[in-house]
Amino acid sequence: MDKENKSEIQGSPGRLEDGGKRKSNPSDVDWEDSYKRLYASLENTKKQVEKRHLILAEQRQDQLLRELLPTLDNLERVLAQKTPSESCTPLYKGIELTLREFLGVLKRHDLETIQAFAEPFNPEYHEAVGKVPSEEVPSGHVAEVLQTGYKRKDRLLRAARVIVAENE
Repeated sequence: MDKENKSEIQGSPGRLEDGGKRKSNPSDVDWEDSYKRLYASLENTKKQVEKRHLILAEQRQDQLLRELLPTLDNLERVLAQKTPSESCTPLYKGIELTLREFLGVLKRHDLETIQAFAEPFNPEYHEAVGKVPSEEVPSGHVAEVLQTGYKRKDRLLRAARVIVAENE
């Protein structure tokens, strides 16, 4: 190899020079910095997408539970009716078992009942539909629960519909 070609090879970017060190050239540093920034940006985007995915999954689950609440209400209403005749007793027992199993599934998905009776009225969790005089419950407390309220992981799914005690 002639002397001219040797000097071109030694002077080219990324080639080993004296002492075995790589020659760094300003354009290499810019590329490296750009790569690091893009990689960090990609990692941040991944985290944001994962977070959005989790939030959307939680919102979908909350919506599904909201849609199941009327079914739960209907099962509870059936059982709240008058005592069944002897011929209907097995049916009521079946509904009772179904309700118990349904409640178990909902509880596994973090559904919680909002306790309202005799609690101080809280507009965050209670929807007042009326007032009633009451000697049993202090004024400003829930005297009657018309519809049970539910929450999931401290997020309100449905407020409890209540009647508030009013003492004169």
